[in-house]
Amino acid sequence: MQAENSSDFRQLYYLQFHFQRHAHPPWSLQVLKQKILHHGSLFDLTEAYGLNSSRTDDSTSQECVICLCNNKETIAKPCKHVSMCSGCAQVVFNSEKKCPVCRQTISEIIPFQVVTV
Repeated sequence: MQAENSSDFRQLYYLQFHFQRHAHPPWSLQVLKQKILHHGSLFDLTEAYGLNSSRTDDSTSQECVICLCNNKETIAKPCKHVSMCSGCAQVVFNSEKKCPVCRQTISEIIPFQVVTV
């Protein structure tokens, strides 16, 4: 679809991938980066583990794995685990800096909000 004028352009999806051709199919495709430009803001799309994902013990649980009271609302970097509420994430980050799921050192806590449509 082509926009009729520049004011119609509101969203752009960017995908960078590596395509490896083998002697016989199937060939492999590895996604390197995904970004979206939405209304002038650029967002980096990345997978997070623990929010509707089969990579944790209970993929349907939205509860913080530490306090079991509040909802998960932070992503630990670099491991990308979604497992803690903001209060528990701040305590962990200010003390031991270890992810409660994989025990990897946390370099950054990224807050997020789940929006249901």
